[in-house]
Amino acid sequence: MKTNWKGDAITARLKKELADKLQPTLQIALERIHGYIGTQGPPRSAPGAPPHMDSQQLYDSFAIEVDASGLKARLGSFVPWSVYLEEGTPEMEARPFFLMSIVQTTNDMARELGK
Repeated sequence: MKTNWKGDAITARLKKELADKLQPTLQIALERIHGYIGTQGPPRSAPGAPPHMDSQQLYDSFAIEVDASGLKARLGSFVPWSVYLEEGTPEMEARPFFLMSIVQTTNDMARELGK
């Protein structure tokens, strides 16, 4: 009995399906981030609370990059001060929003990848 190996085709199909899901999966976290930082200021946010929106620059700075060939994706901000808000500085207490958004959406993101 001769067997036809289709493992390479199956692997390629699975990789493509996963790659197609990377963008919508990270979009879930991005929507949560936008929810946290979408409150219009003034007043400024309190220490420990997500930052309020002053100029919308932080809100608009987030982007998702997908490398489908390597099954990698990243979500982040291109404004350098976003990390100061997240972690705080010696002069300012943190206004966290990023990490808690990722943690809170982990189950939803896993479900999206598993669809």
